[in-house]
Amino acid sequence: MQAMQDEAKRWLRQAEDDHATANLLLEQGRYSACAFHCHQAAEKALKALLYAAGDRPWGHVLPALLERAKSEGIAEPDAEVTQAVNELDKHYISARYPDAYEAVTPAEYYTIGMAEETVEWTEVILQFVRQHLL
Repeated sequence: MQAMQDEAKRWLRQAEDDHATANLLLEQGRYSACAFHCHQAAEKALKALLYAAGDRPWGHVLPALLERAKSEGIAEPDAEVTQAVNELDKHYISARYPDAYEAVTPAEYYTIGMAEETVEWTEVILQFVRQHLL
């Protein structure tokens, strides 16, 4: 079980690094990339939660990862965490692929406000995971 705890911590460290990268991208005006890195941070944080419980998570759909943690009795998310997960999940595809929008690219579509919101939602998820891991 200690190996799974160590793996969980490793995933959380990478989630924290992805979140730091998202903040740098926000500062540089790279808003769609910021949003994608926020999704990545949230995904890795939720997977850390599952690893800590001895699970071997797979997939990229944030609500499914959160539901798995909930259904397995690992953690009970509140409304804010659930909303954060649902909001961030929208950015997995749309922050990267031009066919998500007509006539513009994600880099042209995303605004500072959108990016700031993804950073805030990620902080909610990271805090939730930290509370259950540490």
